[in-house]
This record gives sequence, structure tokens and C-alpha cells, in this order.
Amino acid sequence: MKRKTLSLLTVLTASLFLAACDDRSDDLKAISKFKDLTPPRFSEVVSRQNDVREEWSQIALSGPTLQILRTRQSPDGCEGGNYYYLVDMEEKTVQPLMNALCIADNITLQYHEETDPHTQERFLEYSHDGKLMGRLLIPSNPDNRE
Repeated sequence: MKRKTLSLLTVLTASLFLAACDDRSDDLKAISKFKDLTPPRFSEVVSRQNDVREEWSQIALSGPTLQILRTRQSPDGCEGGNYYYLVDMEEKTVQPLMNALCIADNITLQYHEETDPHTQERFLEYSHDGKLMGRLLIPSNPDNRE
């Protein structure tokens, strides 16, 4: 009886494994040729103050909490654009403000922080000429908790 159960389990496991191994390598090869719009790490773009073109800060009583840094380096294929990073001085986090937007030098963005009344999550909203362009979650940093 144990031998039958073991054989049945082996056959069942093998068939599940084969069914799960749907070969999609052709799809992955095609996708790997797509242009990657992920911005580089902050440390690869900014190493000194001259690398920053423009700063926006939201000042709290204890000092700046949120900063937007617009870099001098342009994304590949977007020579007139810039990278933007959101820096949260309180939570000690840095993240790209936008991943795939190529914003020209002559466009000025406005920023403001919003808090969701239901979840209490903080968001940074950015707009141009009064039109909302995007909203980014401001993450809390678990390493910053004492």
C-alpha cells in the first residue's frame, strides 16, 4: 500500500511540475529587448551638489522633511529631460519621483503632500499648470523605527 501511495505521489508531483514549467523563454527573450525605463539608483546620478539642478523642500518645524531633487543628468533618449528623486529626510528614504516621464527643462512642477483620511498614508502629488501629473506613496522606513 505504501509503495502505491509513494508511486502515485511521485507521478502526481511530476505531472504538476511539468504543467508548471510552461516554456515562456521566447516571451522573456522578447521582453528583455524592451527599453528599460527604470531610473538609475540615486547614488549613480548624484554624488555632489553640482549634480543637482533644482531642489524643492517642504520645511517642517524640525527642518526639511521632503525634498525633490531634479538632477542635471538626462535619461537616455531624453536629452532635454531630467531625473527627479523624492527624499524623505524624516524617514530616511530616497526613491525616484517618476520612472518613465521625459519632462523638458522649461516645464515647472508644483508639489504638495497629501494624507489619505482613511488609511493615513502619505502621498506626494505633483502637477503642472494646475493639472495633476502623478501621485507617489511616501513609504515609511521600518529601519527608522526605534
